[in-house]
Amino acid sequence: MNGDFVQRWQNFLGTFYGSGNRLDWPSDLTKLKELVEKNEEGLDSIPPGPFVLPHRDHDNRTTYFAIATDEAQGQELRRILSGVVGPTYTTFTGRPIELDDSNSIHSAAVELAGSADRVFQFGVVGDSEDVKGAARLQVLMLLDLTRRRPRRRVESPDSFWRLYREFERTLAEGNQELANRLLYGSIFQKGTLSGRNRWYLEVRYLASFQLWEELENLPSLPDLLRLHRPALVSDALAALALRTGPLATTQTVPERLEVFGEQVAPRFQALVPSVESVRSIASAEYYVLWQITTGDIPTVIRDRLNGLSWGEANEVKRYFVEEPSTPVVEPEGSISDLVNEALRCGQYDRVLELLIAVDPAENLIQALAQSVQCTLNASAGSLIDRYRETLGDSVVDEAVNRLRIVHSGESQDISTPTSWGHQINQVATGEITERRFNELAEERPVLDLLRRPDEVEDLVEALQRAVSAEGTRPVIDPALRILRRLDEAAATEDRHLVTRLRWEIIELWGLGNDPGDATTAEEVLDEIDNLLATGCSVDDYQRLIETMSVVWDDFLTDRCFGLGIRAIEILASGQSTGETDLRSFAGPILSRVTSANVGRLEVEDVLIGDSLSTELGFGLELRSLLTEALEQSQEGVSWSGTIGLYSLDEAATRRATAALESVLPDLEVRSRHDHVASDPLRAMTSNVDLMIVATRVATHAATDAIRDARGDQPLVYASGKGSSSIVRAALEWITSREAL
Repeated sequence: MNGDFVQRWQNFLGTFYGSGNRLDWPSDLTKLKELVEKNEEGLDSIPPGPFVLPHRDHDNRTTYFAIATDEAQGQELRRILSGVVGPTYTTFTGRPIELDDSNSIHSAAVELAGSADRVFQFGVVGDSEDVKGAARLQVLMLLDLTRRRPRRRVESPDSFWRLYREFERTLAEGNQELANRLLYGSIFQKGTLSGRNRWYLEVRYLASFQLWEELENLPSLPDLLRLHRPALVSDALAALALRTGPLATTQTVPERLEVFGEQVAPRFQALVPSVESVRSIASAEYYVLWQITTGDIPTVIRDRLNGLSWGEANEVKRYFVEEPSTPVVEPEGSISDLVNEALRCGQYDRVLELLIAVDPAENLIQALAQSVQCTLNASAGSLIDRYRETLGDSVVDEAVNRLRIVHSGESQDISTPTSWGHQINQVATGEITERRFNELAEERPVLDLLRRPDEVEDLVEALQRAVSAEGTRPVIDPALRILRRLDEAAATEDRHLVTRLRWEIIELWGLGNDPGDATTAEEVLDEIDNLLATGCSVDDYQRLIETMSVVWDDFLTDRCFGLGIRAIEILASGQSTGETDLRSFAGPILSRVTSANVGRLEVEDVLIGDSLSTELGFGLELRSLLTEALEQSQEGVSWSGTIGLYSLDEAATRRATAALESVLPDLEVRSRHDHVASDPLRAMTSNVDLMIVATRVATHAATDAIRDARGDQPLVYASGKGSSSIVRAALEWITSREAL
């Protein structure tokens, strides 16, 4: 039992059953004693809780407060409350408490929980003793259910993966502060990660925010280069390798190949062992450099990258433009010699190509096992099947076991990979957990989806089955993970496959698979944003609005107001000149702002909401409700500098500019939206006091030019692409500067 928490619990009871509550504690009432004692069994849980206690006001109305003590427990508590308590005898809605700071009961409950998002409040319908008794029995049943569970009673088994998912999102958004808190706080302190997995996440964090010196000096780096690693970690290390020594400033292809071969390759070795391990332009370039400098044939390397977006990047294409300075000689020798030489050089794709071209043989099985570890795609699967049919399962399995012993258990089983659609079915029916799927999805190649369109159709059919009787578990998050991998890898000619899958996932979400999850909603909004950026018809746009309107009731809360503003912005960016239902979607979100709740909303969200209200013709004048909050936020702040804004979304920068100038009238705001590193962009960047970049693509020509032009001057990356994130970044920087 946690002594500190027990003391917090006692303090909470003293406040909860103090003035304003007709029920007292300690109490002689048998029914209340039973409830409190049942709650106190939760003090032995890790984490403590959950707790559900009654409050009775002076009008004899009974209200229950349900309290969870961490995020995962709160999510599970909401689900259990929906199933056990429900709306029959209570007013339970599934939404967290609408916090009233002046209410001591609210404050005490939130203090115990650590967040208002983990406190639920529901009243008993009516004041008859029968109804109150039925509600009390439901609460006792809920508490009894949670106490019978394993030691971590109501913690979701995938709570770590929810944290990990949030961590991934912060990396994608460039939110370094939140990523740091999640990694070194919530994730590391959770205590469920092995030392090696801690290394992996730290490498990705340092590389994502270009903390190259810290990554270079990481004590675990030598071990990471030696060990078998996840592809995303190899990708991060490839980015570091390309910044090693003179390679970072060497431009011509012959010189880059020479510097790589002499100074980088000996240290980093076959860091990206196959095309299947490529995850970005950096790892694609490293793969090409390694293959060429170890003697592989450039035209063959180029063909392997065909169909991948990374193969279209200039950083990669440049190695195939110039003719090699010396003639390329096809290696000669027996197939065994060729395979062994390719293995020695870390050319695992070439090993697979050589093995596919000849009949199965026992002296090649070990090479098969080694190469397939890095290239487990459909071709590798077919080759494995050929070896099993020709030589027998036992011979192949023995080779795999020998490899596992050599690699201390790191080797995975080699077998024909199941389709992505089959694995989605397994998640939907509970055959595999979402956590296991995530592990598979990170390492599994997506080339089969790009090169075999029937695989995409199989995946789409699996998603459609997920909302039928064949699947009852949420599959949106796993599907989004596949979509992101496909989106990153697909070349121009395969973008239609990405769009097909994107539509299917959005509509699946709209049909109610995994509703009410704000994090999932954020990720789906990103995909709607991507969909609108590529263009859609008026009918398709109307479908999007109808989908959003169906699911958004769960998000009509103060807590999700900012999410609603972002949704309106995204839909507004794709609105055609014709009449649409955008007003009908936006109205319930914007009209929620009143003098009673405006203080609980983020200032920047209300300001952008006011701008959207004007654009859409509502005329709600939300800014006038902010007078008191703005006066408090501007106390002692009177900044008259210049801010530069960079975003590809012109409407977002226009709204952000208006909002900032309304808050700080002496401020001057400039903006650019260039897709390339233009001279006007460089000039603006060099001549403002603060530069804010609002794009998740933190490494392209324009953002590289901004970073170079700023030097040591203040440069802030907004955590997102919407107007609110730009305003928030500016106000936080100005406030922190004024506080110095």
